[in-house]
Amino acid sequence: MDDIELTSTQPPDDTGTDTLRRYKYQAALAFRYCLDCVLDDGVQCVIMEHFEDFIVQFDDRWDFIQVKTRNPNLGAWTLSSAASGLKSLYRTYEALKEIKSLGAFRLALMLEGAVKSGDLLEEFVAQSNDKSKEVIEKTSRILDINEDEARDFVAFVLVMPQSTNRQSIHHVNKGLLNIVAPDMNGREVAAIYNRTLDEILAAMSADRLRQGVYEFLERPESITPEVAAQIHAKRLDSLRLNSYMGSITSSSSPLLRSFTDDGEDSLSALVKKLVAARATENIVKRAKMLRANASHRQMELAASNIYWDFEQRLEDVCERIGTLNDTVVALHADKDRPGVEAWNDMLNRLMNSSIAQSVDPNKVFLQDAYLLMGLNCEIADQCFTDWGVHIA
Repeated sequence: MDDIELTSTQPPDDTGTDTLRRYKYQAALAFRYCLDCVLDDGVQCVIMEHFEDFIVQFDDRWDFIQVKTRNPNLGAWTLSSAASGLKSLYRTYEALKEIKSLGAFRLALMLEGAVKSGDLLEEFVAQSNDKSKEVIEKTSRILDINEDEARDFVAFVLVMPQSTNRQSIHHVNKGLLNIVAPDMNGREVAAIYNRTLDEILAAMSADRLRQGVYEFLERPESITPEVAAQIHAKRLDSLRLNSYMGSITSSSSPLLRSFTDDGEDSLSALVKKLVAARATENIVKRAKMLRANASHRQMELAASNIYWDFEQRLEDVCERIGTLNDTVVALHADKDRPGVEAWNDMLNRLMNSSIAQSVDPNKVFLQDAYLLMGLNCEIADQCFTDWGVHIA
C-alpha cells in the first residue's frame, strides 16, 4: 500500500468539504463489497487500509484497490492522469511479490468517471497479459522501471471506471439495498446504510497498517498482538457487518432468538394470565420467548432513530393488536382451555398477510406473525389484555 504520511485520525467533521466527500466516496465504493460479504456472495472480508485504498478478500483471490477521484471539469481519465494511482499500485505489487503464500491477487484502480476514448488507459479496463508496446513503454516511464518489469506489473492491473460519482453514489447504494430488502421502507434503508457507512469510515480512520498488512497476509497465524489489534480495527467481515446490516437478509422473515429467563420472575402478569387460562407449559415458554423478541425489536428501532415518531407508531400497533386480541379472546372465553384456543386462533389470524398488514401498517414489527404475537404477549404482561380469564 502507499506509504505516504497521512494522518491516522478521522477526516474533519465538516460535511460541506470536498475532502470529506472524497473520503465518503471511497467508503461508498467499499460498501458494495461489504454488502456482498453480508449476502455471502463471494466476499469474505474488506480491510480498509486508509483514505485512498482498501483490500477485498474474495473466496478465490485478493483485490488490492486504489481509489482516485476527479472533478468533472478536468475531463476523462488518461494514462498520464492516472499515474499516481499506478505508482501506488506498483508499491503494493513490489511488496506482494515477496509473499509466496498469498495465492491469486489483482491490483484494481477505481476511477471516478470515465476513461478517455482512444487513450492507452483503455487497455487496462480489461485485465489481460496482452498489452500493447506503447502501454508497456509508457508504464515503464511513469514508474521508472524497465519494460520487462512493467510488462509483469500491468498483467495484474485492472482499471475500473465508475459511472457513479460522489454526488450520486449514496443514492445508488441505497437503491441496491432496496433491491436486496424490498420490504424495507426508505427510512429503514437509509438508517442501515448510514450506520454501515459510519462503520466503514471508522475502519478507515483507525491506525494505518503499513507493513502490518503484509505480515498478516504472509503469516496470519504469527502476527504480533499489536498487528492483530490493528487488523481487527480495519477488518470488516460478516460478523462485524451483521451488527449493522444483518436485518437486510431477513426483513420479511426475521430470525427469532431464543432468550433465556435470566432470573425472570416466573409469576409475571403474562404467565399468570396464561396459566389461569389453562395454557400449556410449552405455550407459556413460547409466549415468554416471543415477548422477548418483540421487546428486542422495539429496542433496536428506538436506538436506530429511524422513526422520529416511533412512540406514536408503537402505540398505534399496540392498539390494533389489542383490539384483535380482545375479539379473539371473547370468542373462546367459554371454552374449557381458553388460553390454548385463543393462542391458536390469534396466531393463525396473524399468519394471514392481510390481517398482519392491517395490524402493523407501518411495519414496526415487519408484519411478522411471530413478532406481532410477541407484542401481544408484551401488552398482556403490561395488564392491557388477557387470555380469556381476567385476573387482577
